[in-house]
Amino acid sequence: MKAVNQCLHFDGFGASFYPEQQPEEAILPYIERMKEAGIKFVRMGEFAWDKMEPAEDQFDFSWLDKVMDMLAERGIRTILGTPTAVPPIWLAEKYPEILPVFRVFLLKNICNGNYHSETIFL
Repeated sequence: MKAVNQCLHFDGFGASFYPEQQPEEAILPYIERMKEAGIKFVRMGEFAWDKMEPAEDQFDFSWLDKVMDMLAERGIRTILGTPTAVPPIWLAEKYPEILPVFRVFLLKNICNGNYHSETIFL
């Protein structure tokens, strides 16, 4: 088997795109506006875990396939992110240990009596 050295080029302007946060009927007009604006690629998917896996072990990528096809038909390439930024509610409720843990300190400013918080990720 011959190794292929192929470099993907994303020349031009790109944008973040979150079709999962829009009504279905708004997606195509939005994509058309991106094409008119000269957008060459979009980054998407990193906030869509709940739509990709609405319940444990139940996957739905049909909406994602449809959106990516609409983009490709208009010459807009897709960078698909991993959807780990926001886990779905069902996952957080069933496995709360996956959630980040914070330690919050309230500090009092002696000069003016105002409080502010310092958040530390553990």
